[in-house]
Amino acid sequence: MLASPVNFQRTRGAVLLSQLGLDQAEIARRCGVSQSAVSHWTTGRAIPRDGQKMRLRDAYRIPIAAWFEPATGDPSRPSRAA
Repeated sequence: MLASPVNFQRTRGAVLLSQLGLDQAEIARRCGVSQSAVSHWTTGRAIPRDGQKMRLRDAYRIPIAAWFEPATGDPSRPSRAA
């Protein structure tokens, strides 16, 4: 039996980061993290730590508060029919 997929809640910060259209490796380098960490941020699997949020704010103008707001109307997440 296959395990059901885990649904991660993306934040507005994750959506904004994804919409930049930048290479995850470059974002990772500027934030001092791995590309995998950036991938986790953009999928909603994790959120950046406080210092990383500040780097993202300074480098890419992503408000810190956006990491605490749920994404609404996220085009990368198709709605599921019940």
